[in-house]
Amino acid sequence: MPCALADISLQDDVRIEAGHTDLPRLVSKVVSLIRHELPTWTHTRQDLGQLAEQQGRVVANFVADCDLVCDATYPENVIDLIHESAISFPMSTYYSLLASLVNLVIDGHERSINALLQTSAVSVLTKLAKHAMLASSPPGSEPISSGVMEWSWSVIDIIVNPTAEPDETNLQTNVDTIQDLYSPLSTIPIVSDFIPADFNHTSPFCLVASRVLEVVASANLTSLPALLLGARTMDIYGKSQTSVLYHMLSFIETTPTTRESGTVTEGGGQVLETGHEDADATNTLEQTFKQIQTNLIHVIIHLSTGVATDETSFRGFWDSLREWLRSGSREELVECALVAFGNGSAKDQLAIDLITGERSLLPVLVELLEPTSPPRVQHALIGLLRNLSVPAGNRLVLGQAGVISRLGSMEAFRSEKQLPSVHRGAVEILKLLCRDNLVNTLHVVGQDGPLKSVFSLYDTCADPAVRAETGRLLVNLLHSLSKSSTSESAEGLRRLCSVQVCSILCDLSKEGSKHPVLVNEAVIGLNLLVTFGRGDIVNMVRNELESGTTAPETESTCDPSALRALILFMERPGQSMEIRHNCETLLSKLGVQSDAGDRRMTASR
Repeated sequence: MPCALADISLQDDVRIEAGHTDLPRLVSKVVSLIRHELPTWTHTRQDLGQLAEQQGRVVANFVADCDLVCDATYPENVIDLIHESAISFPMSTYYSLLASLVNLVIDGHERSINALLQTSAVSVLTKLAKHAMLASSPPGSEPISSGVMEWSWSVIDIIVNPTAEPDETNLQTNVDTIQDLYSPLSTIPIVSDFIPADFNHTSPFCLVASRVLEVVASANLTSLPALLLGARTMDIYGKSQTSVLYHMLSFIETTPTTRESGTVTEGGGQVLETGHEDADATNTLEQTFKQIQTNLIHVIIHLSTGVATDETSFRGFWDSLREWLRSGSREELVECALVAFGNGSAKDQLAIDLITGERSLLPVLVELLEPTSPPRVQHALIGLLRNLSVPAGNRLVLGQAGVISRLGSMEAFRSEKQLPSVHRGAVEILKLLCRDNLVNTLHVVGQDGPLKSVFSLYDTCADPAVRAETGRLLVNLLHSLSKSSTSESAEGLRRLCSVQVCSILCDLSKEGSKHPVLVNEAVIGLNLLVTFGRGDIVNMVRNELESGTTAPETESTCDPSALRALILFMERPGQSMEIRHNCETLLSKLGVQSDAGDRRMTASR
């Protein structure tokens, strides 16, 4: 009966007609019945396997190019059968069952894909694919097993799409699952200067596996680092080799190039044979190899958020990343290491440890502060330095190492030279380094300091974050200088008593009106300026407050007066006592009075 159904279901009109009957549901039910018969089946597994194989053919033929039948078919029954069979059927049975799954999802049938995502399909199919891979060793020697492997990964590739959320995969994260998922990658020999020949057969599966690993890693599971460390790779005979984590690092380090000749061996490893006529295929393989490396780099970056830099069991992991930084040979490795160290140093003590002692990263980081560093490296470097600048104990160390001057030489404040993220990060680094630190503050405001460059960036930048961080930098500069009575501090204060500084702080008070913390910082800065400033600073501040914002490309239909905006902000219902007190202190020093009843303002000149 199944054979007859499989044959007649090849006809388009039969499939369409069947879609209007209960036949598709009955066919799916038979698959479910076979699964339930597994524990009590008295005949050989081969007999039951043959029945399941024929039923798989029926489903595969019925659902081909027919959404009507797909809507009435239950792919979860097929997954349950594969899982319950414990891979005890012949490979031909799984080949047939997988054909039904492929036909169900190949055209993006939404109901079937969603149904599979509600099951443990990814875990079940990765285990089946690994079993098929071992059965078809060497690659291509067993066509049926190779087909099972190919179709298993094809289904996984379709259901775990690039936009899939981590929890949508229903992947059971344990050591066995990680080993199964990594299996196509684990059999690729790690060689330093060429793509191994085996990669020609397994590259599509490796690509899917790396992408699924990236989706899983993006969930930031606390257990994943230990799972990757504990899971083992295996050779083509299923023999355990090394940790998946360290194999992954070695795979990323491999230079993805191929030879242009048919050379076969070097150091015992096979080289992918290529000729000029295969140039396109070679380029495609190299692109695939690089994409896999990119996916695995993303896994490492996600992983680093859950691994502190001082964890003893992961010392080898961090040592590898240190070597990537020191070698500087490949941009993507340097970038990955910088981002990973930034993630792994979230706690103050860890950030301090990274730039102290014999293992300090500081010499390498300072060396990277160059205009010739690639943009992505600069972005990652600025992010790491920003994290390292947070602990108070690091600020003087970073300043003495030349970070402040090197930021200027890297042209981090040139608007036409850098990414906006580099601008924001560089200004924020200065802000952090100058907080309660007179030495760094004097460096920034000095004749050769970067403050002029920061002002130039501010004048041409419309990025609210850059403008806000510049204002907050000035507040920290004023605060550090005001606590010192040295002649150098007095000279620094004199340089800050300018229309430009007043203007930036006034802008912060108005542009940050949606964020009380920013307005309060601006008010504190203006209070410091009028208290410790020199010359006609009071009139200078008052004039700037009354003249409004200087933000480029800003069109506002509201009252342009920053002074009026400040008074309205101060008198908001529920405003904190601290903010109200700071505002009243500033207005008093400026000789400005406000009438809360009619919002009139008067200024005593």
